[in-house]
Amino acid sequence: RKGDFLKMVSHELKTPVTSIKGYVQLLLNMLQPVEDKLPAGIPLKTSLERIDNQVIRLTRLISEMLDLSRLEENKLELNKDVFSLNELIDQTVQDIKLTNTQHQMTVFHTCRAEVEADRDRIGQVLINFITNAIKYSPESRNIEIHIIEAAPNKVGVSVRDQGIGIDKKYHKNIFKRFYRIGGVNEETYSGFGIGLYLANEIIERHNGSIEVKSRKGTGSDFCFKLSAVSIEK
Repeated sequence: RKGDFLKMVSHELKTPVTSIKGYVQLLLNMLQPVEDKLPAGIPLKTSLERIDNQVIRLTRLISEMLDLSRLEENKLELNKDVFSLNELIDQTVQDIKLTNTQHQMTVFHTCRAEVEADRDRIGQVLINFITNAIKYSPESRNIEIHIIEAAPNKVGVSVRDQGIGIDKKYHKNIFKRFYRIGGVNEETYSGFGIGLYLANEIIERHNGSIEVKSRKGTGSDFCFKLSAVSIEK
């Protein structure tokens, strides 16, 4: 019933959210030529940009709910192509930095790799890992993204934070659909428990794997591994 409800809601929300984003972009474009003529102290542009950022978050949640319904109906398609994983990671991190200036995100290119995969879906997994690292690290601002040679012809992407961490007894369950860790600290964080489930499904459909290393209070390390077309150190 929860799945059916989310499917219905996601379809109903898609049209008004798209309309809201369109009007915000229109207002930002109209504001640009007259911005220097506005009275000082009116945070009009800042307010519109914050609205736009929240719309982006809402759009991502709607997309996750739609992907969930596609998975259940076995209609989640992969459009595979050969691309540079390093370039995708750099671009994704830059995009996230535009909407999050509080956290320091550093990319370590231990190797350079090309993969044959669905670029948008792998980007979706990466966004999920990084936004989770941001969300669950309110006190620690440093996030590291490592591209490593995980094994011969295998590349790994690791996202490490120094946030609240996850007790080991929950590690097997966090990739299950709708699973949320219960507890005093975790209840303050929003979410449906969809993102990691989708990430795991996407990586599995690429014949890859996901690993998590974490302890309560010491941060988390989420890593996905894929077969590589080429790897250079």
